[in-house]
Amino acid sequence: MYTNARSMGNKQEELEAMVQQKSYDIAAIMEMWWDGLHNWSTALDGYKLFRRDRRGRRGGGMVLYIREVLNTMEIETDYDDKVECLWVRIWGKANKADILVGVCYRPPNQEEEVDNVFHKQLQDVSRSPAVVLVGDFKLPDICWELNTAEKRQSRRFSVYGGQLPVTADEGWNLVTKDEEKAEVLNTFFASVFNRKTDCPQEKCPPGLVDGVREQNSSPVCQEEAFRDLSHLDSHKSMRPDGIHPRVMRGLADELVELLSIIYHQSWLTGEVPDDWKLANVMPIHIKGRNEDPGNYRPASLTSVPSKIMEQIECHHTAATGWPRNQTQLA
Repeated sequence: MYTNARSMGNKQEELEAMVQQKSYDIAAIMEMWWDGLHNWSTALDGYKLFRRDRRGRRGGGMVLYIREVLNTMEIETDYDDKVECLWVRIWGKANKADILVGVCYRPPNQEEEVDNVFHKQLQDVSRSPAVVLVGDFKLPDICWELNTAEKRQSRRFSVYGGQLPVTADEGWNLVTKDEEKAEVLNTFFASVFNRKTDCPQEKCPPGLVDGVREQNSSPVCQEEAFRDLSHLDSHKSMRPDGIHPRVMRGLADELVELLSIIYHQSWLTGEVPDDWKLANVMPIHIKGRNEDPGNYRPASLTSVPSKIMEQIECHHTAATGWPRNQTQLA
């Protein structure tokens, strides 16, 4: 993890919650704005701290938090008083190569002489085949296309991407356990839920009252149901019913007749199976501070068969000219 803190101030608790939740191996942070008065509040449980404060001026500073289980050593050079850099070597295990991690700050309008000193320092310390260099170089016109690593999605991101965000409770205390975060978000979503329907029964337009369904055939036909089943995205995740879309897509020939019967019965009765009312609710961040539950909206992932029926009925209803925003299942 790399970030520019612009003064840690009261952010230490948030930082600790973030690194523990994401299980970062390394956290590199610029602009700590620490001095000797901050020695009591800098530790993170399970991490070694490597720190360099700015000398003779306020602000600045940089740190590296590295997991205690890794064998590390800070590297000092003859140029430490001329350039703002922090270097740490992570020793490789067995036949694994060492990794050199560096955090550097380059002031704007820095003289060429200082750039040359930084280059010499980099040459001296970079004896490892793997070098990770992060920092603020104040070089907006630098060409990153040269010697840029191939773009690919991080496996670690895919592992942690589905976790709940760090959240604050009503007292603005950070909540880090998944069960507690889910409870905080659930409480907020329930507090803003509106149980009123957009179309009360007594105000339903003609054609949607009881008994009319018997006079009209179901809009669901096997051909349409089979089309939607056979085009399911096999990379989507399972829904609350525990049936993977890949399985339903592969069994489309066998499932289409059974689902068509359920769809037709649902049309006649105006009801849907109870299992179709279950949903996995995912919090989607829309704006503002990540830890504020009010800045999330719930996205409900319902069962695949119910979504197929909804798509078919919405398509037929839209074809009749009924306004799309007034089309929804009961």
